[in-house]
Amino acid sequence: MTLTVAKADTTWVGSINCSYGSGSLKLSIDDAGGVSGGMTNGQITSGRLSGKSIRFDYANSFGNGGTFTGSVNGSAMSGTYTQRAGTAETCKWQVSRQASTPSRDVASSDYCGLTLGKTLTSCVGSGEKCSCVTFRNNCPYPVSVFARLSGVKGSGRISTNVKGGKTDKLCATINASQQVEYLGWKPWSGYPKKGQPRPKG
Repeated sequence: MTLTVAKADTTWVGSINCSYGSGSLKLSIDDAGGVSGGMTNGQITSGRLSGKSIRFDYANSFGNGGTFTGSVNGSAMSGTYTQRAGTAETCKWQVSRQASTPSRDVASSDYCGLTLGKTLTSCVGSGEKCSCVTFRNNCPYPVSVFARLSGVKGSGRISTNVKGGKTDKLCATINASQQVEYLGWKPWSGYPKKGQPRPKG
């Protein structure tokens, strides 16, 4: 497992189990591998996820604490822990990753953009070699798409307009050292209208 699985703001929830009782356990892991959270009668004071291995320490209000160690297997983690004082028993713990709920700021229905591709083909009706940027406009309104032809004097800028929901491409004849490079896109003036998704990407 890599940190892309245990990404920032991901919550992992489960339990701790010993012969003398059980309790809850909740973890959060950030992009740097830092571990935070708590369990019944305790808080995590430090921790680190490294590859498939995880280790974190905790302390409670009774002046006791201990160390958790374990490993990651997909969307689950498990391992053992011991307390610094009291029982010498080695106890078990396990958690599973909780599904995140997208916020309104990142909900897919709130935004739209282009799906890009790239092809190298022959110009229609000739034997010349062309470089093309292909794309689909996933917005419900018209947009302008911009590209440039590398290796030419001046800006080499080219553009086209495409209606909402349509697929199109920008092409130019090239030589061996040239390529069409995608620059970006923007909605037509007056778009998006009220209730339409905002442009992104």
